[in-house]
Order: sequence, then structure tokens, then C-alpha cells
Amino acid sequence: AARGLFERSLAVFRAQGAKRGIAILLYSLSNLADREGDYGRAAALCQEALALARELHDKDSTAATLQHLGRCATRGTSRGPRRCSGRASRCAPKPGTPWAW
Repeated sequence: AARGLFERSLAVFRAQGAKRGIAILLYSLSNLADREGDYGRAAALCQEALALARELHDKDSTAATLQHLGRCATRGTSRGPRRCSGRASRCAPKPGTPWAW
């Protein structure tokens, strides 16, 4: 049920060109794929969300997405989990800052 709603919402946001909404839905779909054990799909969705977060200059979302990408990489076949997690640590906000997602 959640996947269908996310995918329909993603289509609407893509049609409108709403990059922040697209990034949030890609991140959400990535989390869903991760929970379902589809780590390759999770990583691919995360990469797309990461590109948008960077384009939007959103450091909090970039850090959160890099952390999630690192988790996907440690569970699946994606490469570079330590590299991704290290990047997330370097751009993470200071303690007490709420995450963007």
C-alpha cells in the first residue's frame, strides 16, 4: 500500500518538477526497498535522492541520504560503504539539529 502511494506521489512531483518532494519520496522508497531486502534498488533510489539533495544544497538531507546509502551498501552489493559513511560524518549537522527528511 505504501509503495503505491509513494510511487503515485512521486509521479505527481516529477510532473510538477518539485525537486524537494521528489527527493523526499525517493528517500522514502529507498527505505521501503531496504526494509524489503532489495538493497540494489534501495541504493539506486538513494543515489537519485542524493543527487537532488546536493543540487538543492541541502546539507542535512545530503548527510541523511549518505548515511542511508552506507547502510544499504553494508547490507547489499553496492560498493563503498565506509566511503559513504565517512562522507556523511563530514557533512552531518551539529548535534541537536533536526534532520531534513
